[in-house]
Amino acid sequence: MFIINILPMKKFILVLFLTLCSNYILLNAQEATDPIVQIEKNDEAKVRFGLHGMGSVDWLTPENQKKFLSGGVGIGYGWGPQLEFRLNKKTMLRTGFNLYSSHSSIDYSPEDLAFDSLYFFLDTDENYVDWDEAVSYENSVYDINSNYSIYHLKRREFRSSYVNIPLSIKMKTNEIGYFTYFGEVGTMFGFKTKSISNDQCIRMSIADSTGLISPTPSSNDIVNKSDIDFSRGTQPIRGALTVGFGAEYNFSGTTSLFFAGHFVYDFINTLRSDKREPFLRRYYNDNYDPVGAFSAMRSVRLSVGILF
Repeated sequence: MFIINILPMKKFILVLFLTLCSNYILLNAQEATDPIVQIEKNDEAKVRFGLHGMGSVDWLTPENQKKFLSGGVGIGYGWGPQLEFRLNKKTMLRTGFNLYSSHSSIDYSPEDLAFDSLYFFLDTDENYVDWDEAVSYENSVYDINSNYSIYHLKRREFRSSYVNIPLSIKMKTNEIGYFTYFGEVGTMFGFKTKSISNDQCIRMSIADSTGLISPTPSSNDIVNKSDIDFSRGTQPIRGALTVGFGAEYNFSGTTSLFFAGHFVYDFINTLRSDKREPFLRRYYNDNYDPVGAFSAMRSVRLSVGILF
């Protein structure tokens, strides 16, 4: 009797097992074609890798705006890889690096601001010359090296290249349709690889009177001096705070397209301070004093990329 009763039980267990297996297979097949389920699986990824490109609007903010003005905005661009590490279901740690080129400018002689003339020297190859190399001062007498040309600076544009390393916390929403929205806040440090300048200036001539160098315009025409190495006139590193928002669109498996907007606020000045400015001097009270347009960069940046 016991044997007769146990046989139907074995059949029941076998049928139940086969039913569960078939349901599991059907469920996996459905998940493989369901984009919403795929988005949920993305959340389970511990590490994600991606590539992105960016464009930006950059400008400089002089510390002393009674003497200098920002020369307006310039266009920057860059690209690079990025990594995301999942801290929990909705929080990620984002890092990576990008190769970035910035473009900004300073108006050194604005018409509506009263400031003394600013001068610099170029050698015959149109490279900047250290002021102390071009001009010596002894026994109340200035002596200028005649091999160099002196200019009155009006406006200077800066183009600098950096390797930037961002580090930020990224916080995501739940899935809304096929989109996941996020906000992020963090910091960024950059290492300068190149810096060049384009100057708008007036060529000057030197009149030596009672031991004082008195530059006078050799022409009132503004000339442009382009692609001058300005690495020593800018800081070797940059540091910034960043805040941004964006969205991801999942379109295949674990692959997502993303776009984002960021505001970048540099807390390390881009240009040298007065004491560390090697080229530029201010003519005031029959003396030449070091002067630097102590300025930090600001940027509004748009990015688009892909995450795997």
